Amino acid sequence: MILRLRRLPWSPSGVGCFQNWLSGLRRDARHASRYCAPEDQLPPANLGVASPGPSGQEDYFRILKLYLTYFRGQHSSNLQLMSVAPEPVSKAWDMLTASLGLADATAGQRRNTPAGAPPLAGVVELTGERGHPHQLLLRVDQPTPGIVHLFALPMCGQVFVVIRLYLYGDRAPAAVLRDEPLWHTWMNEHFPAVGHPSNVGSD
Repeated sequence: MILRLRRLPWSPSGVGCFQNWLSGLRRDARHASRYCAPEDQLPPANLGVASPGPSGQEDYFRILKLYLTYFRGQHSSNLQLMSVAPEPVSKAWDMLTASLGLADATAGQRRNTPAGAPPLAGVVELTGERGHPHQLLLRVDQPTPGIVHLFALPMCGQVFVVIRLYLYGDRAPAAVLRDEPLWHTWMNEHFPAVGHPSNVGSD
C-alpha cells in the first residue's frame, strides 16, 4: 500500500498538536495489532507501526529537530510508501538499502540513489542505533530539500518496509507529483506487495 499524509505534525500550523497526534498514532497502531498477535506478543505501548524502535517518539523528535533547524516556516509536501516483505527483517533491510545506494551508510556521508531508482541525494543524519538498527534518516537536496526516513519493522510474522519523504519549498508539490509514479514502480519491482496509490498530501 502507498500512503499519503495529509498534514505533517511539524508543519508550521501543526507543531502545537504534535504530542496529541503521536499519542493517537501509537494507540491506533496498538489496537490494529491485536488482530494479528496475542496480547503477550504485542509491541510496547510506545511502539507504533510507523514509529519504530524502543522509543518511537525519539525518531519523530529527530525529524522535528531537522525541520526546525533547516526548514522552519516552510510548508511540506509528503509521500509515504509502505509494503510487506517476508522475514527476516535483516534481509528486507539489506534489499531496501542496497537498491537505493544506502548500504552500510554512516552518519555524515553523502549518498545518492543509483540509476533506475527514484532520485534522492543528501547527507545521512542518522543510522540505526540501540534497539532499532534497521532505519536511516537523511537530509536531502534532491529531488528538493527535505527529509527522508526509511525503516524496516518486523511485526506479525512479516516485515513492514517504509519510506517517508517530507519535502519542503515551492518546488516540493511538483516534485511529489512527478516522482510518485517512479516510487510506485520501484516499490512494485522490489517489494511486490505494494497496492494502489491514494491522493498526494501536502500541507
